[in-house]
Order: sequence, then structure tokens, then C-alpha cells
Amino acid sequence: MTNEPILSLSNISKAFPGVKALNHVSIDFYKGEVHAIVGENGAGKSTLMKIISGVYIPDSGVITLDNEEAAFKRPREALEKGISIIHQELNIAKDLTVAENIYLGEEIRMKGFMPFLDRKLMERLSENILEKMGVRIDVRRVSDELTASEQQIIEIAKVINRKSKIIIMDEPTSSLSEAEIKVLFKIIQQLKQEGITIIYISHRMKEIFEICDRVTILRDGCLIRTSNIRDTNEKEVVANMIGRTITSYYDKTLHLRKKEMLRVEDLTIYGVFENISFTLYEGEILGISGLVGSKRTDVLECIFGVKKPDKGKIFIRGKEVTLNNPREANDYKIGLVTEDRRRTGLMLDQSVLANLVLPSLSHHKNKAGIVDSKWETEVTKEYINKISIKTPGVSSIIRNLSGGNQQKVILSRWLAANSEILLLDEPTRGIDVNAKAEFYKIMNAFVSNGGGILMVSSEMPEILGVADRILVMREGRIRGELDGSSATELKIIELASFD
Repeated sequence: MTNEPILSLSNISKAFPGVKALNHVSIDFYKGEVHAIVGENGAGKSTLMKIISGVYIPDSGVITLDNEEAAFKRPREALEKGISIIHQELNIAKDLTVAENIYLGEEIRMKGFMPFLDRKLMERLSENILEKMGVRIDVRRVSDELTASEQQIIEIAKVINRKSKIIIMDEPTSSLSEAEIKVLFKIIQQLKQEGITIIYISHRMKEIFEICDRVTILRDGCLIRTSNIRDTNEKEVVANMIGRTITSYYDKTLHLRKKEMLRVEDLTIYGVFENISFTLYEGEILGISGLVGSKRTDVLECIFGVKKPDKGKIFIRGKEVTLNNPREANDYKIGLVTEDRRRTGLMLDQSVLANLVLPSLSHHKNKAGIVDSKWETEVTKEYINKISIKTPGVSSIIRNLSGGNQQKVILSRWLAANSEILLLDEPTRGIDVNAKAEFYKIMNAFVSNGGGILMVSSEMPEILGVADRILVMREGRIRGELDGSSATELKIIELASFD
């Protein structure tokens, strides 16, 4: 790191109707450092990044880039000055090739009367960029064929091609396996050595302490502190994030297994997963672990009626059922919290109320087919209060809520629908530690009242911290079952990785 900051934010403030998103925040970023920005959902991280990248204009304060005042009015201006952002939801054009994505917006054209794209030159230059990054990907491949980590690498190659000197990474590992995270960290270290500044947004404390040089903590739009990583620790960072000390993210509760709720026998979708068999009992959390690509999500979607099995049986409380679609699964009191809440879990431009009551509407209509609006409002207010959803009101557009509060709304919709079996797919992905702790309390209360939870998670501490039993999948098959009280990270990795 150099002594002079490459980017300085001085007394940055930004307000929206009813919300002070940032309040006099000052941070320096140095050349060749990896600088973490942490805070609970709603702390101001997203607003800060949008100001740095030119999406928002601050209400007050000064941005200095390379010792010159910068006032970005649009993202293109920030890009031209060497500031790029890699979003959590990757911005890959899946129908284009790798090379076409790397040069998207920066296309090279042949000279002459008909300026066609010079694909061969773009492919050769793309290969050079990837080679310098130490990765091998066929630049002629269609991007839709790439894994999540390969798509992440292409996004990084894209910003390198733009000669970016500051790269903002928003939850870059949220869809990656442990092995893929190691590849990403190797690339980040290389970028750091080349003098590129990385602004790293993550809720994963382990990663922050492994890859970052400094960490800045935001809370309620205010700067709490900036520390060198070597001068702090995980507990101190979390305590500063939430304003209090927590002993554990996971309130491990002993659940008493009761009656059979859900039984699956030899469930198979050819080419996806085979011979999946297990039983979920009343009053337990059954975890499913495994590497990304082990087809855990497909199993949940099959049980919920999104995908149809080629063979196998599903039993609800001992009775064999056929679930052709999610409506039928809902009728059997099964709810699904999907992996990607923004794409498949929410109607982003609708209200909190519209999202929360969705599965219950058919049960609250009169003979004319009109929904009981009084019930809609009452039940939405009930769950806003019951599980502490932070929202200005039932009519607030859900897009404007933090990730943790959006996730609470999705969970509330199934609680309001009186679901007895919850299928949770990466339920705490992209939400902060305090929201996670609240989420786990809701899960424990649900199973203590007789519900059953089948939970997919790629976070080892989470699966070990909350599950009563753990199924481990690899390549579409269950490779073993572990008791939650004796399971270890090593045992899970061995089952997930080796024959």
C-alpha cells in the first residue's frame, strides 16, 4: 500500500424519504489494498458503493480520486475514471461468448467500410487477460455453459480489460464452493500485487480476515470505525456492526424428533439426481450439505412440485402424494424459501403485503372471489411485529427493504399460510449476522411447535450450528448421513468430495 489514498470519501451524506442512508461518512482507500466494508443489512453499504460507482449523487461531502475532486453524475463517468463494480447478481450476457462478454461495451471493430466485430482479435486479447489471471477458459464458449465461479472470473476479466484501478466486489463468494473461493482469492492477491484496489463487501467474517488488509464498519448509515485486520478480531467486528456483543450466531437447540412428516423414496430425475431417500420428522431441522452443483436445490424443487420426478415416491405424514406443481405442495402445507430471493422468491415491485399473503389468498376469498382486505392488512401487520420486519408499512415496496427483511417476508408468507414443512434453500445467503441470528430463532420456534425443516446450506458453520441431522450430497446422490451433535467440517468435506 502507498501512503497517499487513491480514493477518499469525506463527510459523505445521502438521504431518501424517511431514511438517512449515510451520515457524514469518511473513508480512505489505498492503492493495492483489499478493503472490507461490513455492516448489517440497511447499514448503508449499498448506498456507499452506488455513490462511489456513480449511481447516486451524494447530498453532501467530497469524493477525491488521485488527489483530484471527482463528482460522478452517472456510472459511465466512474467507469471512465477506472472504478468498476461486480454485483452479487452477475451481469453476464449468457448468450454471448466469453470473449464477447469481456469486451461488452468495449468492442473492437475491423477497419474499413463495413466495421464488423474483430472477433479473432478480441478472442486473442481475452486469452491474454485470462492467462495473466492464471486461469484457462475457452473464450469461444457460450457464457451460459460456465459455472458460477467461471462467470465470476469473466466479470473480473471484464473490469481488468477496462483498465480498472478500483474494483468493488459485492458478496463475490455467495454462489461459490470452497475450491472456487480459493481460485478467486488467488486472483484477488494477484490484482493486489498489480496495485489494483479491491473494495470487498461481505458478511462472511472468515473470508474478510483471510483476504482483506483493512475493514470499515458501518451501522445505521454512520461510520463506526476503520481497523487494520491484524488489530481486530471477528467478535469485535460483529459487536461493532450490531452495537452489542453476541456469544454465538447459532442458538443450538436440542430438538426432540417426533412423528414422520415427509418421506422420500428413490426420488430420481434422470441426469440430475438419483435414488434420493430420506425421512424428515416433526420437530427437527434436517440439513443437506454438499458442494455447489451437487443438485441439492433440484431435490427441494422436486419435492415442491417445480420439477417432476422420473421415478420415486413422496409421502406426507405416511400418505403417498403426487405433487404436480407448487400449488399442490402448498395444499399439503409445504413452503419453499428459494435460493435466489430476488429472481424467484419475490415480486420486487409489489408491496410487503402483496408478497406476504400470496400463498394464502385462495383461502381468504368470499363467494364472489374477492379477497378479504382486512385480513390481508391484519396478518401482514401481525408478522411485521412478530418477527421484527423493518419496513415503513404494509404498503412499502419490497425492493426497498434490506436483504434480511426481504427474507423475513418470504418466511412469513409460509408461516401465515400455516405451513408445516419448510424447504429452505440457502436461507441466510447475503444477510447480515444479526439477521441470521434472528432467522435461526424463528426456525427453532417453528420446529419446537411441531414443524419440520429441510434446509440446504453451503455454509459449514451454519449447517453444523443448526441441523439435527445432515445429509451430504455429491453428484446427485446422497453419500452419507451425519448426526448433528457429532458432525464435523472434515467429515462433511470427505463425504462431499471423495468416493
